[in-house]
This record gives sequence, C-alpha cells and structure tokens, in this order.
Amino acid sequence: EAALPAILAASTLARARVETVDGTSRWRGRLGHAANLIIAIALEIVVMVCVTMVGLIVTGHHLEEVVTGSMQPTIPIGALVLTERIPADQLAVGDVLVFPNPNNTTLTIVHRIVWLSHDQQGDVLIKTKGDYNAVDDNWTIKRPGTAYADRAIWVIPGGGIVATWLRAIGFFGLLSLIIGFIGYQGWRQVRKVMVADHAEGVPAPAVDV
Repeated sequence: EAALPAILAASTLARARVETVDGTSRWRGRLGHAANLIIAIALEIVVMVCVTMVGLIVTGHHLEEVVTGSMQPTIPIGALVLTERIPADQLAVGDVLVFPNPNNTTLTIVHRIVWLSHDQQGDVLIKTKGDYNAVDDNWTIKRPGTAYADRAIWVIPGGGIVATWLRAIGFFGLLSLIIGFIGYQGWRQVRKVMVADHAEGVPAPAVDV
C-alpha cells in the first residue's frame, strides 16, 4: 500500500510527458505547415511577376508612366498605361498613342489621335492632342504604314507612383520588404497556432536555456 502513491505519481508523470511530447509534435507540425504555406505563396508571387514581365516583353507590350496631367481625367497623373505594338496603318482616330516627343525624343508623349490620314506612299499622318489640352499638339507624326506604333490599351491608376517608389528603394529595399512581409505573415501564423493550442490545452514546446 505504501508503494501505491509512488506508482500513481510515476504513472501520472509518464502520462504528462507523453502528452507534452505529443503536444510539442503537434505544435511543430502546425508551425512547419504555416512556414511552408508562406514560402509557397511568396514563390508563387515571384513566379507570377516574372512570367508577367516576360510575357509583356515577348508579346510586344510595355508599361509607360504618365507624369503630366494632359490626359486627365481619362489618364490621371501617376498612372501606368499598358501598350500593345501594332502596325501604324491599323491605328484609328480616338486611339491613345504612346510615342517619343518629336521636339525632344528623350520625352515620351501619351496623347489621343484626333486626326489621321494616309498619303500616296502609304505613310500614316497623325495629329494628336491631350484630352485636357485646349489645342492640338504642334506636330504631325509621319509613320510608314508597316512600321509599328504603341497604342495604349489599359490604364493602371497609381501604378506609376508605385513604380517610382520601387525604383527609389532599389533591389535590396524590395528584397527587405519581401522578407519583412514574409516574416510578418509567419508571425501571424505562429500566433494563430499558439492561440489554437492554448484553446485546446496543448503546451508550447519547452526551450532549453
């Protein structure tokens, strides 16, 4: 009879150790699952961005930032426009054309075609105007009908602001941002696991010091 309390105590301790080991395994399993999920999401985002950029380049599309208000309200300042490359003889009045400024080719113009004609040589003559401007642009663009031109097909409001910010922080800044985002999401997942385990009475793994 004297040994009975000792046996019961030993049995209780052994059962507690088993529950602790089981709880620790469950906690680590959930944490590992959360980490794998976060890494998978991050890799998927990177792959999607890379595939999108390569796809734009291969198909002749590109993004152009709008830095003036000459096309407001259709295209606000700070927007990005997605262009497609088509033969000049497929352009039409009303299309938004993206082209180098004839007076300063270091600048890019995003204006609407307001007049278009074809000459006897098959060249395309184009006059443009900003939607917000009161008068037409002071030039007439001449392109061979078979030459390619960039026509805007999609406007992304605020996209240019984001692009400028990404250029400002650089590659390592962007990398730090991604790492910080993944770390934050990981911390949220760990908190969820700890709260769920606390509700189920599962102990967190012990830390040796």
